[in-house]
Formats: sequence, structure tokens, C-alpha cells
Amino acid sequence: MKFAGDGPWELPLVGFEVLRVTFAHPLDIVAYGDEGASAPIRLEGSFELIGPAGGSLQLDASAQTWEDLAAVLAAP
Repeated sequence: MKFAGDGPWELPLVGFEVLRVTFAHPLDIVAYGDEGASAPIRLEGSFELIGPAGGSLQLDASAQTWEDLAAVLAAP
């Protein structure tokens, strides 16, 4: 799935679970849904991570350390 423009975008992944995160440049996240559906997400530069409670972090997959990027594993 590709999105036009610069965003922000809301991904149609309600009910999906993240089962794989690859920490390399770029940062790859794969979410899985019902009936084997999957959604690979590649983050190559700066992005805003918004958690379910509304908290947000500004991150950059091309410039920050793995320790900083580990925030994608937990909601802010």
C-alpha cells in the first residue's frame, strides 16, 4: 500500500498485531491481521510515533540510536 503526499496518514491496521520489528536502516515493522493478512511498514527517515493514549515522540530512523528507536516497541 502506498500513500500519496507527505502525510500524515492513518494506516488501516485496526486489529493487526506487530509480530516482527527489524532494527536496521531502515526500520522495518510487520503487522499481521486476520486470515494471514500482513502489512510491512518501512521507516527510512523522520516520523512521529503516536501511542494509543495520544502521547507522541518524534523519531528518525536514519539518525537516532537503536536505544532511541526502541520506543517503537512500547506505546509512549
